Amino acid sequence: MIKQRLHHFDVIKGIAILLVVMGHVLIMGIHHLDKAFLFKLIDKLHMPLFFFISGYFTFKERESKVILPNLWARFKQLIIPFICVSSLWILYFPHSGLESPLNSTFIGLYSDVWKNGYWFTLCLFELILIYYLCVGISNKINNIYICLTLFIASYTALAIICNVYDDIIINYLSIELVVKFMPVFMLGALAHKYKEKFDNITSNSTIFTLTILIGSITIYYACYFWEFPEYLTQFEILFTILCQISLIVIVFNVIKPWCQAEFDRENPSWIIRQLQLIGRESLAIYLLHYFFLFPMTWLRQPMINMGLGFTPLIVVSLLTAIVIITLTIGVSHIISKSKSFSLLLLGKI
Repeated sequence: MIKQRLHHFDVIKGIAILLVVMGHVLIMGIHHLDKAFLFKLIDKLHMPLFFFISGYFTFKERESKVILPNLWARFKQLIIPFICVSSLWILYFPHSGLESPLNSTFIGLYSDVWKNGYWFTLCLFELILIYYLCVGISNKINNIYICLTLFIASYTALAIICNVYDDIIINYLSIELVVKFMPVFMLGALAHKYKEKFDNITSNSTIFTLTILIGSITIYYACYFWEFPEYLTQFEILFTILCQISLIVIVFNVIKPWCQAEFDRENPSWIIRQLQLIGRESLAIYLLHYFFLFPMTWLRQPMINMGLGFTPLIVVSLLTAIVIITLTIGVSHIISKSKSFSLLLLGKI
C-alpha cells in the first residue's frame, strides 16, 4: 500500500511538472498565448497539485505528536537553488531569444512577486516556515488543533495585509502567492493526517460527480470572469479555493486507481514509468527547464488563426515539453555527479 501511494504521488508530480513546462512553452516560447483556454487550465491545475503534495509530505506524525520539519534541510533544498539558479537565469535570459512577460532583471527578480518564474521555491519555504511555527506552538501546548487554528489565523492576517497594503515587502516575499496556495498546502497536511478519510473522499462516486460540477463552474469563472455578474468578484478567494480542491479530488480519483492497477502488474506501462521518473525529478526540472526553452514565435500566428484551439495547442506544447524535459533530466544527471553543484543548482542534499 505504501509503495502504491508513493507511486501515484510521483506520477501526479510528473503530470504537474509536464503541465508547468507546457505552460511556459506557450507563454514564453510561442508567447502571447496567455488568453488560450489551455494555458488558463494549466495555470489553475499544476501549482495547487504541487502545494498540496508538499503539504502532504511536510506533515509527519509519531506517537500522535506532529514532527517539526527540518528547516535547515528545506532551506538548502529550496532557497539556495532559488538564489543560484534564478541569478544564472537573469544572466542568461538576454541570450535566450525569448520574450518574457516578466521583468527579467535582478531588480525584477527580487522586487517582483513572480520572481521571474522562480517564486515557487520561495513561497513553499515560507509556507513550511509558517507551518513550523504553528506546529511548534501547538506541540508546546500539546493540542494539535491549535496548529490548524494558528494556520487559519496566519492565512487571514496575510490575506488582510495583501488587500490593505501595497508594500514592496509583500512583493519581495511574494506574500500574495503564499496566501493563494496556503489553503491547499494545509489541505495536503490534513489529507496526510486523515489518510483513510481522504482516500474515501477521493474515491467516492457522489463526491467525484460533485467536484466535477464545482470544478467546471469555478474553472469557467476563473477563465471567463467577465461573463459573470460583477458582485461575484467579492467571492474570488472562495472560488479559487473551491477550484483548487475540486481539481485535486478529480486528479487523485483518476490517477490513484490507474497507478494501483499499473503497479500491481509485473511490467507497468512505459508512459506511467516515464511520468514516475519525471515526478521524481520535478524540482530539478522546475529549476533548470527555463534554460532549454527556445523561441517559437513563428507558431504564434498559425495558433491564433486556429482560434487558439485546445487540440493544436496541446499537441505543440506537449511534444515540445517532452523534448525540453528529456534534455533537462539529462543535464540534471550530469550536475548530480558534483555534490557542490547538485546542492547549488538542484537543491539535492
